[in-house]
Amino acid sequence: MKNEDLSGISQRFLAFAMDCEGSSELYHSLALKVAEDEDLLRIAQMSRAGQPEPNMLFGVVHWLLLQGKSHALGRYYPSIDVNFEKPKDAYPSFRMFALENSSEILPLLQKHLVQTNEVQRCAYLLPAILSAGQYFEGRGISVIELGASAGFNLLWDHYRYQYDDEEPIGLLESSLAISSAWKGDNRPNLTGSFPEIKSRIGIDLSPIEVKDFGQMSWLHALIWPEHFDRRVRLSKAVKIALDNPVHMVEGDAISVLPDILDEVHPSIVPFVYHTWVANQMSQKQRDQLLQIIDDFGQKRDIVHIHTNIEPHLHATIYRNGERIDLPLANVDGHARWIEWLT
Repeated sequence: MKNEDLSGISQRFLAFAMDCEGSSELYHSLALKVAEDEDLLRIAQMSRAGQPEPNMLFGVVHWLLLQGKSHALGRYYPSIDVNFEKPKDAYPSFRMFALENSSEILPLLQKHLVQTNEVQRCAYLLPAILSAGQYFEGRGISVIELGASAGFNLLWDHYRYQYDDEEPIGLLESSLAISSAWKGDNRPNLTGSFPEIKSRIGIDLSPIEVKDFGQMSWLHALIWPEHFDRRVRLSKAVKIALDNPVHMVEGDAISVLPDILDEVHPSIVPFVYHTWVANQMSQKQRDQLLQIIDDFGQKRDIVHIHTNIEPHLHATIYRNGERIDLPLANVDGHARWIEWLT
């Protein structure tokens, strides 16, 4: 295989490094080095089609370390060694680990999907849903998440929310507190009651079973090594999900969403949302998804909330045949901050 065949993957590692800057010093340093390493790019290239290679390679290596694989590389991972060494010195060990364990890494790259169930993203889902819900006051809603993973973001009304130093909202007695910061001067209206949720449906190519230890360990491996708070939130989200099971449907959204929408009672408004899955869709698939929503919106009320299609968090609302487009917010990928636009 020629070097130019790896150029796209190299660029994705460079882009991933930029995403990690200021958030994960280890992955920022490693991604910059992998982008220049043909041997490791070839390993990463074995990820399943449509899967982001940086997340997959780093997730699989992290998973092996969390499973107890002994190697000098573990000294650089805060999730493995609390007395971790400087991230900038980690690459020789990372490269050695990847090459020595390629026989284990390659099948794992083919087995897994990037299914990060970042419950923190509910920090921007909440104001998005409440803002769209104001167009349908008094009506129940059906929440339908695409790329739902384990379904934690379908339970957004079971969490407590703290924005800056404002009064907390949501389920105040919840064990899971989600916090975020506002940027800029605009604020959404977060007063009033939450809409009544009539059903919760998650769609995923390979739904994560919260009772399955092996599957949950993969979700933990996808969390960046320095992000202890994300690991704590995940553990709390698991406990809440065990007490509040949601309906999960296996399949791709393009195929199964039309039938799911048709089953929603006409008195109920479907709220379809996704926080990151469009990043793994081709342009054709994105266009197909938007067409499905638009076709349904011509005959029934529906809300579509999404990121990674527009350059911001966006809501498209269909009410009585009228289409309303709302650019809602610029958001951090892990919802550490929200710049409200509307």
